[in-house]
Amino acid sequence: MDSNDISLGSIFAFPDKPLPSVKIACTGNRCCNGAPLHTDGYRHPLVVIDCDGNSVDVLKISSRKPEERFAADYLKILGLRTHPDLREPDGLLLDKGAMDHDSYVNMRYSYNVLISSLKVFRASEPRLSPKSFEALKRHLHNRERPANFQRDRIVSEDHTRRPT
Repeated sequence: MDSNDISLGSIFAFPDKPLPSVKIACTGNRCCNGAPLHTDGYRHPLVVIDCDGNSVDVLKISSRKPEERFAADYLKILGLRTHPDLREPDGLLLDKGAMDHDSYVNMRYSYNVLISSLKVFRASEPRLSPKSFEALKRHLHNRERPANFQRDRIVSEDHTRRPT
């Protein structure tokens, strides 16, 4: 896989297991001080929020409903696609593909991952709708982020922009 295969809002998966030559760690400094991805985080789906050359910034997707005290850190991916009559959904919509379970985007931790280590999540290549991707970006910008989180890296002209 290379940068031409990536679009913002696309859903891929972390590698199946830790790779000796690839370090995946949280890019925040106040949430967990850059801790590595937990072993149970591998094979989880992820959503691409930025692409820069040969790496991507991603957020992990979980099928486990968040505890009430962490609910503000998660956005639910709804099990339906966009519909012209659906004005303001209470969650994120997929433009393409589907998820097997109830799914939640964890906005608390972000990761920078080499594109070459990503796995295809579904043959249907699920992707957030452009409106949902923009909503996710708004939620990220409105959250209190770790000091080293680069807000300007989550900006794109459009949902499908590809890196140069």
